[in-house]
Amino acid sequence: MIRFLKIFLLIVFTFHFVLHSGLFAQSVESDEIEPEISHEDLHIEPDRTVRLQTNEGTWMSLDVHPSGERIIFDFMGDLYELPVNGGDATRLTRGMAFDSQPRYSPDSDKVVFISDRIGGDNNWLLWFQQKEPDGLPGLHLLD
Repeated sequence: MIRFLKIFLLIVFTFHFVLHSGLFAQSVESDEIEPEISHEDLHIEPDRTVRLQTNEGTWMSLDVHPSGERIIFDFMGDLYELPVNGGDATRLTRGMAFDSQPRYSPDSDKVVFISDRIGGDNNWLLWFQQKEPDGLPGLHLLD
């Protein structure tokens, strides 16, 4: 009975592997491939605003400041900074772009993060010393 079970499981796993490995994938002729769609002219305007207040979150990336006094984290597409001992979080980015995975620089005057603010996920640099007119730190796309 055990030998039968081992053979059965081997057959099932082999069948599963073959199906998901692409061995039976159909080939596509080059003239059948649709051209890649450009998002350069994509202008999305927010349709509505939702305000919420929370004291917890999940699936967040965070980093501890080199001094150990603050943390930076992403929450629902924006970046926030918070004292390690607690308190109110300060929003560092805002808007419809999805900003995530922030990391402090070793000299602690910059933060690098991922954002889709120009269409695709790119690396961005946030400078703390350079304030924008709306009071937020300056943002620069890294090449």
